[in-house]
Order: sequence, then structure tokens, then C-alpha cells
Amino acid sequence: MPDGKTSAPLISRNSGITIGLAVTALVSLFGGFTWISSGLNGIRDELRGISTRVERIEEQREQSWTRQEQIVWALRLEKANPTLTVPDAD
Repeated sequence: MPDGKTSAPLISRNSGITIGLAVTALVSLFGGFTWISSGLNGIRDELRGISTRVERIEEQREQSWTRQEQIVWALRLEKANPTLTVPDAD
């Protein structure tokens, strides 16, 4: 207290809380924090993995197809979907 008097300790025989209970509460809080932190680290690692996979897919998508690859793809599409009209690649 700022009035200059000596302040009583926070945990004493009159405070209604035992030292054991206070230690248990602190250990529980620390354990909970550690558990949540490890869970968040796992999520962060998963997001990194997803980001890496998306970057690889984007890199592959940016590569252009050769004319031969386009023709082969059009022929496969036509064979897989006989009712679909596929324009000539010429």
C-alpha cells in the first residue's frame, strides 16, 4: 500500500489460500500454457507444409505446355468424354 505502512504478505494463514493450492494453480497454468503452445507449434508446422505444397503447385502451373503436350491432352479429353466436342489443336 502506498501509505507507507508495511504490507502483509499476499499468502498467509489469514488469506484463505494455502501455499500448496497456489503452487498447484501456478503449475496448472504453466502446464496449460505449454500444452497450448505445443499445439500452436504443430499448427504452424502444418501451415508451413501447406504453404510449401501450394508454392510447388504454383510453380508447376506457371510452366507452359508444349504444343505436343496440348495435343495429347486434347486427345485424352476427347477419348474420356465421347459426347464432348473438342476443337482441333491445329
